[in-house]
Amino acid sequence: MKKFANIFIVIASVLIFTGILFRNMHWPGASISLIVGINLSLLGVLFYFIARYRDKSSVKIATYSVYFYFFVMVIGTGYYSAIGATKDSLNEFHFTNVQIEKSNDILLNAIGTMSSPKVMDLYNDINHHKLALISGIQIYAALTKKEVMMSYCDSRGIPLNKDNQDLAGQYFIPGGQASEVGTRLENSLKDLRVQYIVSLGEDHPVLFDPIQDYVNWDGSVIPWINNLSEHLPMIIVLSKLSLIQNQILHCELAIQNKF
Repeated sequence: MKKFANIFIVIASVLIFTGILFRNMHWPGASISLIVGINLSLLGVLFYFIARYRDKSSVKIATYSVYFYFFVMVIGTGYYSAIGATKDSLNEFHFTNVQIEKSNDILLNAIGTMSSPKVMDLYNDINHHKLALISGIQIYAALTKKEVMMSYCDSRGIPLNKDNQDLAGQYFIPGGQASEVGTRLENSLKDLRVQYIVSLGEDHPVLFDPIQDYVNWDGSVIPWINNLSEHLPMIIVLSKLSLIQNQILHCELAIQNKF
């Protein structure tokens, strides 16, 4: 029993630690590793106490394997407590994004059919990018928002990939899974901003921020598309894209009111 207990606890510890690592890196197999590891750990602890009950003299209260197991469990518990708090924060980004999208729908109704086809094409392209991110870059077909929400979101409509920090960078940055997507978006927004400057003036309050490189605190230059998407949870990038859409619609409404 003691031998089986040690074997199960060591294997369980490795699986739990591996599951935590895979979960943090967003690699597949994390859930399976954690589930198998936790179940094996329960068996290991059960065998340990049976062996202890049978022969207290030969089974110490705590062996190295048990120390290792509890060390992993403490690390795992602390990690998941932090992840739980982080997920609550990310959920708030989702609900903020929902409110921005509701505002966008109101603005679209106010604008009607007066926007130029080119602007609406860009607006719809951003919608497509958002759906691609929600789906984990699994789709490029013309699936509806409802279909994507049903397949890739939970019962509250929160994207299952909301905490993935690699997804948006892979999608937008040239060389990623959707090569040149970010470059096209950046160039389209630059061109549109020039048009708005001509129509509204460079100091108009609803004009969206310049599409330019970002200078970091240490003096390094970060391309605009990297600053938009790289190393950020997907739900935050989703909110930033919705905000860009909101600013575009405000500019369109301002042009209509001007004339």
